[in-house]
Amino acid sequence: MMNLCTFNLNEAEVKLVMPEERFAESIYRLIDQDRESLARFLPWANAINSPEDELHFIQSARQQFVDYKLLLFVITYNDEPVGMIDLHKIDFDNRSAEVGYWLASHVQGQGIMTNALKQMIINIQPELQLHKITVLADVDNLASRSIPQRLGFTHEAVLRDAIFSNGQYHDADTYIRLFNN
Repeated sequence: MMNLCTFNLNEAEVKLVMPEERFAESIYRLIDQDRESLARFLPWANAINSPEDELHFIQSARQQFVDYKLLLFVITYNDEPVGMIDLHKIDFDNRSAEVGYWLASHVQGQGIMTNALKQMIINIQPELQLHKITVLADVDNLASRSIPQRLGFTHEAVLRDAIFSNGQYHDADTYIRLFNN
């Protein structure tokens, strides 16, 4: 298992690891358990309807990783998958990328995602020489919006009707962090 980083939090070991096919079943179960809350903010949540769907996503993500189009990591908490975090829309010409993330409801509120994003930036930004990292979060998703806020990202704009999820358009807050390389 390729491990981007490991950190300790609340007497637990948290890792950001490459997605492996063996995670498909457990990640699918997490999505299925939290489908209603995930689908409220994330358009893909209703498209993962079986462990096989998740397996295909993992396989696709691994290929995109090879091409540096998507850098996806499974977040494990004491070696159990609890969510995912990624860099996508990676633009090497403009040295920018967007971040996406989700976390199972039973482990939210412990600082896992805030620390996962912090560690991902520490470990990836210098290697990729990114100048700008962007987080888009539904304006109604207070938990998601608080993560870039806690890490010192700057609120740049509200994008109107930027996300189509659960049958309707949603506005998105845009947070950015700039780096001098």
